[in-house]
Amino acid sequence: MTDRSDIAAIEDWLVEQGVLRPKFETLIEEYCQRLVTAGLPIWHAYFTSLTLHPTTATIGCLWHRDSGVERKSYTHEDARFGGWEKYPLHFMFKNRSSFLRRRLMGPDAVLDFPQLEELKKHGATDYVGQLTEFGLDGAPDRKTGFLASWSTDRSSGFSDPDIAALEYLQPRLALALQSRISYEIEVNLLNTYVGPDAGRRILAGEIERGKGKRIRAAIMISDLSGFTEMSDRLPSEQVIGHLNDYFGIMATEVQKQSGEVLKFIGDGMLAVFDIEGSARDKACCQAIHAAIGAANALATLNQDQTEKLYVRMALHLGEVVYGNIGAADRLDFTVIGAAVNETARIEGLCRALDRQILTSASFASSCTCKPLISVGLHHLRGVSKSQELFTPVAN
Repeated sequence: MTDRSDIAAIEDWLVEQGVLRPKFETLIEEYCQRLVTAGLPIWHAYFTSLTLHPTTATIGCLWHRDSGVERKSYTHEDARFGGWEKYPLHFMFKNRSSFLRRRLMGPDAVLDFPQLEELKKHGATDYVGQLTEFGLDGAPDRKTGFLASWSTDRSSGFSDPDIAALEYLQPRLALALQSRISYEIEVNLLNTYVGPDAGRRILAGEIERGKGKRIRAAIMISDLSGFTEMSDRLPSEQVIGHLNDYFGIMATEVQKQSGEVLKFIGDGMLAVFDIEGSARDKACCQAIHAAIGAANALATLNQDQTEKLYVRMALHLGEVVYGNIGAADRLDFTVIGAAVNETARIEGLCRALDRQILTSASFASSCTCKPLISVGLHHLRGVSKSQELFTPVAN
């Protein structure tokens, strides 16, 4: 029998959790356990919400009385081809239905979704679905929402007080979870648009214009060869697809080596390594492995497509200023300094010297993991003295 005081205690607890913002799965695990302790015959539950992420469409949790909680995420590809029509929650969100009840056993049973057949097969007797919608600023007609489903294996199903308790607590649960989901969306968007390190610094309050710190870092600048000609020749949709292939490979290799992608400019990319200031040889090794890995990955990609993608990359080691730069209400978290300019000048010589990867002398002297050979002294535009440049032996 559900006690009203237990429900009130859960309500107070949900308010507290909304302030503390625990992990999605942590809150769900304890919430379900508290419901069971309060007398609700919960056997199986599922929770999901839309999110803003370049690859993940929804985040959610599956809870089972015998096995606990499991985090579940679904990609945009899953959302398009995942067969969601078999799930009652999809029907509810599509039709903006806030409540759905289906008895799974007895003369009143309604099994109008394949998932309900599955739940019944595993012992469920009753099912309840709930939707709480959230409005979006500036888009009153576009809704997002939090969905929950509950199943019980009690022979008599859910009682009216059980359902009343679930309905009463649903918006409180939704608000508590929305606090966490909103935070995760902030992190996702910052990681996506400015990178994990810059995103972490921004969330930590490093947002004052002009504030930055001097760091010594390995710098990478890449450029896609023949991009202007490709843009003139191909439809824009195809050009975007090729850019995504190229940037996807570059970013993957940089992140694999613990680097930070700071900026995409046209067909160019700026990345740095070892921004926390540990050993410079480690940063240079990370950068050279990322560059060689990207060159190899693009070569593999080119085997399967007619439009070949060829990248040129420059690597340098030097001091930069890392921080907030820009207008009063439009900032960019990036690196600036002579070393960045010199890296761009080195990249500009890749084509003339017919080299895919070029490095500065300072980079080569600190790179202990790959043999680099000199390609001679060369003048860098805007730099007074000629600079000796290097390239990987196998390049």
